Amino acid sequence: MQSDRNRYPDLSNASIDWDGAKPVSTDFDDIYFSVEDGLKESHYVFIENNHIPERLADKSNRHFCVAETGFGTGLNFLATLQAFDRHASGEQQLHYISVEKYPLSKNQLERALEAWPELNRDRQELLEQYPDLLPGAHRRHFRDGRVSLTLIFGDVHEDFPEYDFTADAWFLDGFNPAQNPDMWDIKLYELMAKRSKSSTTFATFTAAGFVRRGLQSAGFEVERVPGFGRKREMLVGRLATCTKQSNTHFDLPQWLGIKDARSELHDNQHVDVIVIGAGIAGLNSAYACARKGLRTLLLEQNESAVSEASGQERLIMYSKLPAQWNQEARLSLSYLEYAQYHYSQRQKEDIENYFWNLCGQIQLAWNHAETERSTKRRINLPLPEEFMRYVDASEASRLAGMKLKKGGFWFPKNGQVDPRKLADTILKHPLISLKTNTAVSHLSQSDTGEWTAHSSAEDFSGRNIILANAFAAKSLLPEAHLPIKQIRGQVTSTQSEYVTSPKCVLCGEGYFCAGEHAHHQHFGATYELKNLHSQVADSEHVENIAKLRHWLPELEGIDDLYQQTFNGSAGLRCTSADYQAIAGPVPDFQALRAASQILKTNAKAIREIRSQHQKGLYINIAHGSKGLVSSALCAEYLSDLITGSPVTLSREQRQMLHPARFLLRELIRNQT
Repeated sequence: MQSDRNRYPDLSNASIDWDGAKPVSTDFDDIYFSVEDGLKESHYVFIENNHIPERLADKSNRHFCVAETGFGTGLNFLATLQAFDRHASGEQQLHYISVEKYPLSKNQLERALEAWPELNRDRQELLEQYPDLLPGAHRRHFRDGRVSLTLIFGDVHEDFPEYDFTADAWFLDGFNPAQNPDMWDIKLYELMAKRSKSSTTFATFTAAGFVRRGLQSAGFEVERVPGFGRKREMLVGRLATCTKQSNTHFDLPQWLGIKDARSELHDNQHVDVIVIGAGIAGLNSAYACARKGLRTLLLEQNESAVSEASGQERLIMYSKLPAQWNQEARLSLSYLEYAQYHYSQRQKEDIENYFWNLCGQIQLAWNHAETERSTKRRINLPLPEEFMRYVDASEASRLAGMKLKKGGFWFPKNGQVDPRKLADTILKHPLISLKTNTAVSHLSQSDTGEWTAHSSAEDFSGRNIILANAFAAKSLLPEAHLPIKQIRGQVTSTQSEYVTSPKCVLCGEGYFCAGEHAHHQHFGATYELKNLHSQVADSEHVENIAKLRHWLPELEGIDDLYQQTFNGSAGLRCTSADYQAIAGPVPDFQALRAASQILKTNAKAIREIRSQHQKGLYINIAHGSKGLVSSALCAEYLSDLITGSPVTLSREQRQMLHPARFLLRELIRNQT
């Protein structure tokens, strides 16, 4: 029997009837916004009664967080954007986190917002960034990164608590409590208290007595004020008692310790973040921090960025989703969805530097095992067709522009990246600087919390450090328990007029794609656990051709590839013992060992273990061959931790990536 957690969630578009231009929910028999003027209602109920204009103008609160129940048409979010434009100070960052169980489609969203021409620019930007109907959190950025939207498609009671944030203001929206009693529950009010602080306010359109009593029982001061339009009254208030419970992340294992990992940022600090390593993980980490207003320094031991495993001619966006809906599928889906968005947005910001080829990708069911997995995946992961759909051999051939004998999964939003041009785009950000030929030998931290990265020629100081230097991170963390290893990989590039390269990326046992033109082939890659060097070997080019023949036997002219001049690159991928990335705050491993001795006799005590973290020290490594996909979301997560923003990864995902996981597993097994 499949548990609910391992069953793909029942996530469907909102069911809507239209009263002229006004949307009405058929599921809840309720309107989405006031019949008088929905935008004015949003401003009055949520913006004015949470005192948003004054609070955004307050320079002492650089990071302001709004939490909302019920994203709906996005009207409250767009009203908040208007308030941000009018009132926010120059350094202000706005974080807006919202949950929606019945998301509108893009067409529904567009139609619902047509009534306000003053919103046209923001409406269009929201529509362009609006995510596919995929479960989980979706991070989006507005106003050059000063505004972030975390939109969670899921249930307010089951999914909202999975994400870590502290709200400054609550927009308690949703349909009428009489029609939607499941949402308006004491569990929601208790969650609000646990995700709030003493100055946190709330506002809601309803004045229902059981809502008022529920909020009061959770610790909120509540008062009735005049409502909007035809509504006589509504409720507003603030958290009256900030209890110890409300200051802790009640649903998180103690060792995950996110709050303990945050460091304070100081305006007089010359550098906010030092990122060690300028491969794809380092570049994405630097960009995520700079976008949140952090002055960021990249240190690279080679002569240029993307010089090692990231420095291929092409990097392929590839994620092989499991055939079951499990924790790996949820993480892989989050990685891929955010990576698609991330690189597409970066390309829009720098249209003259073409690094992102949105050509699509087909993952072929090239043998019996893959055919069986494809069948299971179609049943267990009913993803929206605009994200992924199964195509037969005929349609696959049309999409690829070449004859294929097998079908597979078509990912229209996948593609390939020129990593050097991507580096050029990211390094244009005014808050990012790059220092090359700088090998960091060791790290130190002062009594004031400032970190220093020491090299033979120069020292560099900052409040935070992110290790994105793959296997070399191990030498900078001598006491860490990080079971990582290196895997050699080589890719091959050839030019044959007898082989027509596909119009999209083809994936099977390896991958095959076009280079600069139709007769430029790019494919690979090898996996070698021995002979760990980065020199290109002709024997591995021959191995790549043989592998290509194995999984793509219908490729015409493949024998001619043996006659071509081989080009390509080789590098050492870094991966972990469980083949998941390592991303998060770096623990004090000595303190963790001491605190975790109880696990040798009582494995159930793991939730109670408190782990001290090395404040201001973070890591983003071990992405293996999937770094283009996974490192972007991990980078966003680390920037969330550094700034105290709402965290874009769920509790489950943070545990899967946490650097302490290996040590705790071994302690439980009595192996140390």
